[in-house]
Amino acid sequence: MKPVRLRQMEQYIVERDFVSLDELCEHFHVSKNTVRTDVNELAERGIVEKKYGGVEALALNKKLSSFSERQVKNIDSKNRIGKCAAALLNEGDIIYIDSGTTTACLFAQGIELPAGITVITNNLMVVEQYEKYPNIDFIMLPGKLNPKTKSFSSLETLETMRKYNISKSFLAVTGISAAGGLSNSTPLEAKVKEIAVKASETVILMADASKADKPAMINFANLDDVDVWVTDEATDELVRLCTEHNVELREA
Repeated sequence: MKPVRLRQMEQYIVERDFVSLDELCEHFHVSKNTVRTDVNELAERGIVEKKYGGVEALALNKKLSSFSERQVKNIDSKNRIGKCAAALLNEGDIIYIDSGTTTACLFAQGIELPAGITVITNNLMVVEQYEKYPNIDFIMLPGKLNPKTKSFSSLETLETMRKYNISKSFLAVTGISAAGGLSNSTPLEAKVKEIAVKASETVILMADASKADKPAMINFANLDDVDVWVTDEATDELVRLCTEHNVELREA
């Protein structure tokens, strides 16, 4: 559908700053005429600017260009989500902590956590918390560092992830569709999330209410795969989604 494609194209361009028209055609599997039409619409909205041979995101819309900006955005909500999600931990759990600023707040609280936890993660911000928790083992997944997300992802990351048995996965998400699709904007990170969901006994989604009805480019799972959704506000849309997909909703 065009509205979904436009949202995905906007996100794709914003993340990369500049994209050629040929790349957009190849990535979205549409003709150049369709790409031109979509780009014109995004330009009219003030999201992008047409350049020779391609399109560039306007400075005000480069939402993912700075990890620091995303780290402080809605920090109170993220901290509440992190504290609420931490209450789901049990002694001896083997857990996976996903990339993202919200999931990093699980260990940014300075609160007392159960002993004997093993943390598997590709999130650099999580590993940086190790000094606060000497009774917790941290395992850093290998891979190439993505400075925009402060996380590691590569084919090596995927191969390593498949070896682990995980008690609980704490997942972030870029967007959630009206049908309950969980999506991410980066192919490799989406694949890491997909493997984590399949390897986990319990899947815990850490996402604020603003992620609802805003699908990103690549689906990696569905709300049917999620056991608990920890959020900042139990809106009517979140209640509907959780009821339809039999997910426990916890409001931080």
